[in-house]
Parts: sequence; structure tokens; C-alpha cells
Amino acid sequence: MGVISPPLNIILTVAFLFTASVCVGNYVAIRRQAAAGEDARTSAELVDINHTVMSAAMILMIWSAIPSVGSWLQIVVFMVFAFALVWAFLDSRATASWVDTAGHVVLNIAMVWMLAAMPLLMTSGAAEHSSNMAGSQDHGTLEAAATTWVDVMNGVVVAFCATGALWWLYQTLRARGHRLHSLCHTIMASGMIAMLLVM
Repeated sequence: MGVISPPLNIILTVAFLFTASVCVGNYVAIRRQAAAGEDARTSAELVDINHTVMSAAMILMIWSAIPSVGSWLQIVVFMVFAFALVWAFLDSRATASWVDTAGHVVLNIAMVWMLAAMPLLMTSGAAEHSSNMAGSQDHGTLEAAATTWVDVMNGVVVAFCATGALWWLYQTLRARGHRLHSLCHTIMASGMIAMLLVM
């Protein structure tokens, strides 16, 4: 079983299926533009591929336990994507593009954190529940001291994801034309926040 319980697992699965479908659709549109002789936006293609893979990884995480080897393989993949996205800054001209790219890098860092810290996050929650049930103040204090840094770091990552979600929500509301892509990124960031909090 995965780490998310009903009905949130259904809601998040639908959300990540939506983000994956939007990114695949946008990637196909860019490829068609390139085939028609128009300029292909390499950084935009990278973002779409990245978020499609990320959406699939999130759905896998929701519904099944990921072996340690699988987690570390995904960590490597998303670190590579993060470094590749940094290079996309070189293609950015407008401030909005820079902020968008930074947001995508943040989501990749959040994904790496989620995969790497999942055992610690799950242990932290279990330890807190155990200490509360046992009623031992000294034991609870030791457990809290051992896991506080994990909770603090998780809170920092959630805050960065929330900043990205608010930015893309702002972009969605202010856009006069195509809004689906910004909405997709808003939902991706929000879904990651939900995943990190329920762990």
C-alpha cells in the first residue's frame, strides 16, 4: 500500500493525472510547432517532460510502497532534471520566466526531499503517536529532539512549494489567454504540499 489513505489518495491521483495530461498535451503542441518550422522552446519541453515524470512518480507513491533502490533511482532522475532546469535560466528573458524556472527547480528539490526523507517523515509521525500513547514525558522529549529537524525541514520545503503554488495561481488569474498550463503547475505544487503534510 501507498502512504496516502482514502479519500485523499483518489483526489491526488486525479490531480496528478490532470497535471500529466496537460504537460503531455503541451509537449505535443510544442513538437508540432517545431515540425511546422517555428521556434521550439527547449526549456518548455524540459519542464513538460519533468512534470509528466513527476506526476507519474507521485501516483506511484500514492498507491504502492517504493523499494529503497527505486527511491534512490528517482532521486537521481529528479536531481538531473533540477540541474537541467537551472540551465533553462539562460533561455529566460522576462522576470516571470525566471520565477517560473525557479519554481520548477523548487518542486524538483521538494520531490527529492520527499523521496529521501519519506522514511524519516513516517518514523517521525509514528514516534510522536507512540510517545503520546505511552505517556512518557522523557521518552517523548528525546523522540521530539531526534525528529524536530525533519519536521522543520519539511515545513521549509512546504513553504517554498506554497510560494510556487501562489505564484502560479496569480499567473493563472491574471492571464488573458491560455491558463491551463499555469493551473497545472498550481495543482502540482498544491498536490506536493498535501503529500508532504500527510506524511
